[in-house]
Amino acid sequence: MPIPEKIAILAVFAGPAVILAFLDHRANWLPDFLTLPLAAAGLLINLHEILAPFSSALIGMIAGYVAVRVLHDLQLLIRGYPGIGLGDAKLLAALGAWLGWMALPIVTVGSAIIMLVFYLRRPEKPFGTGLAATAAVLLTGWPLI
Repeated sequence: MPIPEKIAILAVFAGPAVILAFLDHRANWLPDFLTLPLAAAGLLINLHEILAPFSSALIGMIAGYVAVRVLHDLQLLIRGYPGIGLGDAKLLAALGAWLGWMALPIVTVGSAIIMLVFYLRRPEKPFGTGLAATAAVLLTGWPLI
C-alpha cells in the first residue's frame, strides 16, 4: 500500500483511538459516539480488503463484541457486578472490524500485558486503553515483541 494511503488510514483510526484511550484511562468511559463510527470505518475500509478481507473484518467485529459481552455477563452473574464494560466490547468490535478476527487474540493479549503494567502502578485501570494502544501498534506494522 502506498505511503499516503497508509497515512490516511492511520489518521482515520488514530484520532478516535487516541481520544478513546484517553477517555477510558481518565474517566472509564468509551462513548458509543466514538466506538460505533470507528467500527463502521473499519468495515468500510475493508470493503476493499485494504487491511483484512471483508469477511474477516465482519467476523472480527461480531466476535470481538460477543467475546467481551459474554465475559461481562458471566462476571455480572457470578460476582453481581461487571468487571468489564460494554464500551470495551464495542471497542474490541471496532478493532475486529479494522484488523480482522485473526488479530483479536493478539490485541487481547497485548492489551493484557499493557494493562498489567498500569495495574501494578494503580489497580482497576480500564482495559480500553490497552486495546487502543495494541491496535495502534498492529496498524503501524511495528512488531509487538
